[in-house]
Amino acid sequence: FCNAGFSTFSDSLVGLRSSPWTLVVVAALIVAGGIGFLVMEELRMRGRKAVPRLSVHTRLALTATAVLVVVASAAFLVFEWQHELAGMSVVDRVSNAFFMSVTPRTAGFNTVDYGQVSNPSLFLTILLMIIGGSPGSTAGGFKTTTFALLFLAFLSRVRGDSEVHAFGRTIPRETLDKAASLVVG
Repeated sequence: FCNAGFSTFSDSLVGLRSSPWTLVVVAALIVAGGIGFLVMEELRMRGRKAVPRLSVHTRLALTATAVLVVVASAAFLVFEWQHELAGMSVVDRVSNAFFMSVTPRTAGFNTVDYGQVSNPSLFLTILLMIIGGSPGSTAGGFKTTTFALLFLAFLSRVRGDSEVHAFGRTIPRETLDKAASLVVG
């Protein structure tokens, strides 16, 4: 779970860029480490029916992780289709874009030459690195749940709502203040 991008290969994972199953397995391990031990434990307990439902924290962490991966994968596909992903099969392009969306938030591996990627891809990679993983994980960043709370606060302000809601629950103002101070401070 905690590898800091250290690879036994001199080119990180560039030599495996045409091995989609390897990239998917490594990405799945990265995601597992990035969602946090608390979330993994709650999922394990939920699987055994030891908890009646997942907490707001776990649902927020899982949803934020899924949204970040899907949106970033699509963005990397658009940004790099004719650049660093050019010349690959469609399956390899998709698996590499998926890998590019997962690894910056916690692992630091690469399958493409970041010296050659487009500026939008570099910017997106930096944003993903800033966000990081979920609380209780080995990842850095200001955390996926903080990002999700601030995004939900933004949406509620745009709608003109006075309260922020997630999964049918009202988020306390103190929690939103802490999230904002983490990002600003």
